[in-house]
Amino acid sequence: MDSSGNAVDGYISRGERELEPYMECLWYLFAMVPSLEEEERTVLDETR
Repeated sequence: MDSSGNAVDGYISRGERELEPYMECLWYLFAMVPSLEEEERTVLDETR
């Protein structure tokens, strides 16, 4: 993955890439981030 940023200003993943199953760290991160739309869901739930 190609990304940049820092903890203060935030991070961004550059490019228009498909989300692939081998991106295990990204999927783990998505599972930890709560959904903005539904309290009981995560960002990972929203991508499935």
